[in-house]
Amino acid sequence: MVEPNRKWQTRAKWIELGLTAIGGLIGDEDYCFTSEPGLAEIYLVPQLYVARRFQMALGEYPKILRVEKLAIQHDAFRGAHRPMAPE
Repeated sequence: MVEPNRKWQTRAKWIELGLTAIGGLIGDEDYCFTSEPGLAEIYLVPQLYVARRFQMALGEYPKILRVEKLAIQHDAFRGAHRPMAPE
């Protein structure tokens, strides 16, 4: 059995690699790749939720944070984004 701290370190490593990779692909405006949210945002927003849950520093990903801000303001995300979802 893998100890809990080691599990988290492994998850954090993969989340960080993923955020770094997508952060380099995102443009300077709008969502990840278009003017409307799409599949990239559907996967990105929950990853950020998990990253925050485990107190990962996200300041080095300003484009990703911009996309997240846009996404959680969109009607399609409001009902699904965990902190904003109805109980």
